[in-house]
Amino acid sequence: MAVFALVLLAATLVGSVSLGSPLAASGVCLAAIVVVLLLALWEPAERYSPAGLTGLMSRLAAGETIEQWWPTWTGLACVASGVTLVVAVFRCREL
Repeated sequence: MAVFALVLLAATLVGSVSLGSPLAASGVCLAAIVVVLLLALWEPAERYSPAGLTGLMSRLAAGETIEQWWPTWTGLACVASGVTLVVAVFRCREL
């Protein structure tokens, strides 16, 4: 669940740095939540992307055996690419 929160935080940071408005950053985070939840409906995306993080905790609590590494690693890759994008955009902007 922490990786999912980090993915949404990275999306919010990208929106904040790119758009400059706090309201726009929250809109980007809301759009990211909607996109991830819609992707979770598609089985291949749920298995191999951060969209699988949405139902991971409920499946683990139910005792199902699931492959949790793909969503976790792709989520961490999204966080790393988001932070890299934030740093790149921040370097180009004037303070």
